Amino acid sequence: MAEFERRYIADYMREKWPRGGYGLNVPLGPIPESLIQTEGLDGAIAKFRPWRPEIDAVYYSDAGLILIEAKVFKTFDAIGKLRMYNDLVTTTPEFRPWYNKPIQLRLVTPRITQALQLMANALNIIVDVYLTDAVKEHAQHYEEYWTREATMARQERKAKMKAAGIV
Repeated sequence: MAEFERRYIADYMREKWPRGGYGLNVPLGPIPESLIQTEGLDGAIAKFRPWRPEIDAVYYSDAGLILIEAKVFKTFDAIGKLRMYNDLVTTTPEFRPWYNKPIQLRLVTPRITQALQLMANALNIIVDVYLTDAVKEHAQHYEEYWTREATMARQERKAKMKAAGIV
């Protein structure tokens, strides 16, 4: 996850659940039984963390879990990740207390398109639009980057650098 999106999800979680009850960059999936036998569960969880996928955030409650993926751009990627992460819940030892409880899937994004909403509805994923000033500024820069004018300016700059022997 890009640093920008790490701040984005952290800000969202603090605003949505100011009292806490959530985790960020939460690892999911099974731990090899052989590692648990040699290291104990806590040791195996720590040692195997680099090989487990991480979801952006999880909100824990007595009622169930909310699995949250945040995407500023390329939001359709988050849909696939959420479905995969949902399948990993019952193999994640840290989630054992929630194995038989409801799981809600949530995508946090600054903009929703009709196609994204249709897909999310079909897959029972809640889309939560969260827009900050930092996201507006970042998105404007990103969108302008792909305009014809910006592309031409980059090409001109590159040509000047090449002519000057810099590149």
